[in-house]
Amino acid sequence: MSSIAYVNLVMSLNHEIDRDRVTFLRSGEEHTALREFAEALDKIIADAQETRVSELEAESAQRMRALESLTPTGSEFVNDVEACVNYARTARTNLSELLKKAIKRAKGAEAENARLREALDKIIADAQETRVSELEAENARLREALGQIANPPEPSPFGGPEFYDKGQAIARAALSPQPEGGQS
Repeated sequence: MSSIAYVNLVMSLNHEIDRDRVTFLRSGEEHTALREFAEALDKIIADAQETRVSELEAESAQRMRALESLTPTGSEFVNDVEACVNYARTARTNLSELLKKAIKRAKGAEAENARLREALDKIIADAQETRVSELEAENARLREALGQIANPPEPSPFGGPEFYDKGQAIARAALSPQPEGGQS
């Protein structure tokens, strides 16, 4: 091998060694940059996860308070979702049953009210009819009495026209409305 070829071979090997060292250095720099990027990315992800966990815990606590507000205040319901849900479900079912019973009673009361209203209307109509009959009978009796006083069938043995005038005056006074407090 000639000296020139030897020099060229050594230079070529040195060049290869330098290129590999540069690549190695570059790859180490890339590795460091990638490691720093990965660490920064991990920190961003950890912060985001921590923030999201805090938000979810706050939402969970708020929902738990809302759920607990549907139950009576008692230690058996604190942070016990199942107990709260069962209580709310049972209360809703019981409320539904109570409403159904109340509606049924209200309908029954309406029917009873209608029946009683009919009976009362009949009683009132009968009472009015009875009172009208009584008043008509009394009116007929009074007319007859007035007719006999005003137009006597034959002269009375007790006296003449002045007796009849006094009888008419008495009949008119008896039938006329009296002012309150007694006689006029």
